[in-house]
Amino acid sequence: MQNATVDKLLAEHRGNVGRCLHVEAEIVRLKGELKAAMQNLALDMSTAHNYELSDMPRGGQVGQPTERIALKLASGWKPDYIEKIEQEIAVYEAEHTVRNLNRMFVESWLSGLPERERWLIETQVIDGVFWNDVLIRYRQKFGIDVGKKTLQRVKAKAMNRIYEMAK
Repeated sequence: MQNATVDKLLAEHRGNVGRCLHVEAEIVRLKGELKAAMQNLALDMSTAHNYELSDMPRGGQVGQPTERIALKLASGWKPDYIEKIEQEIAVYEAEHTVRNLNRMFVESWLSGLPERERWLIETQVIDGVFWNDVLIRYRQKFGIDVGKKTLQRVKAKAMNRIYEMAK
């Protein structure tokens, strides 16, 4: 993986995690809708069907509307609204696969860093906190007063470790 791709995945990590969770929720919601639609399919088909009454014979179709509906359902036919829900689920699942993989990459890189380097990458690179605030938070978190250049060197070292892990 190229360094620019690593930088992009780190910078977009928080948004990616949030979107990943949203997509998971959407998949659960749509699967619930699909389950309800499938449970009610036979009832919907039998009650909401517009019968065409005519004494003229129809070509190769079964003569009784109920039998026609039963044959459609038995052959696996699905109405358009159910196919639309299934397509939405497939789109969300494809997005989730990509985003979850990116999340796993970033989390694996972070787990390979020592605590202070991981904290610095999470705070400065992922969360985008300004250096002055990073210095204050570092002092509060670790009880050590360090300068900006020191933390920049630690960040560079951590980024090099991440680049090595991502090769």
